[in-house]
Amino acid sequence: MIAYFPPAYPDELLYSICARCFDRVGYRSKQALVQELFGTRTILACIELPSHLDTLIAALPAGHHYTADQLIDDHTLLPFYGPFLPPARLYRIRQHMRGNKGPMIHTRAGIMASRVPLPRWLRFCPLCLQEDQKEFGECYWHRIHQVPGVEVCPIHKVYLQKSTIPAQDRETRYEFVSAKRATRQMVWQSPVSVAPRHEVLLSLALDALWLLSERHLSQGPHFLYRRYSQLLADLDLATYKGRVLISELQQKFRSCYSPAF
Repeated sequence: MIAYFPPAYPDELLYSICARCFDRVGYRSKQALVQELFGTRTILACIELPSHLDTLIAALPAGHHYTADQLIDDHTLLPFYGPFLPPARLYRIRQHMRGNKGPMIHTRAGIMASRVPLPRWLRFCPLCLQEDQKEFGECYWHRIHQVPGVEVCPIHKVYLQKSTIPAQDRETRYEFVSAKRATRQMVWQSPVSVAPRHEVLLSLALDALWLLSERHLSQGPHFLYRRYSQLLADLDLATYKGRVLISELQQKFRSCYSPAF
């Protein structure tokens, strides 16, 4: 059992909580933190879908209020992926996150097969960092800023900025780096507001934020198929028997989004 683990902030990544723990306790090495929290020195400092959460809960100080499910729901990215997974597979992923099946999680969640690339760097909103510093006395990594495809902060409507901390890198895969350490000596760019022609980016960020805040949305692929078929039919882009009018859909899609987007 460890002597200290910091309380979580709103929308904070579990990665970020562990990083603040490392800074405050002053562990002698990054492996020492991993060993004490997760019972092994070889677990990855995962941004999206961490594992060994039952081991972490068992290691926390007496009187804490964390549960493995609460960490998953409030401090990982699983709520972002969950609505698009069959309920049985989503249940297995949650069990893998609680247990030691870390290498299987990204494959089961479909991340490995996705064409949407994971962010290469941990990202932040400069206005969020300033507000966090005023309210909590320190800054931290927000979940919403690390979601694939999210390029703007849905709260402040400014573009996210990249830190110098790789999110997917072999050299730092066992290291938890706090937002405070990462941004201490950075020269921040001035916040840039979302341009009117990029309002769709803000819409995507708001949708992602909604997904992160919701629970029990997984209905399975058959429900999603029926729902999309109905929406396409309502837009005269599919028949009510389910046949998609591909040419019309492509034309409508291209007229809505620029080629670069």
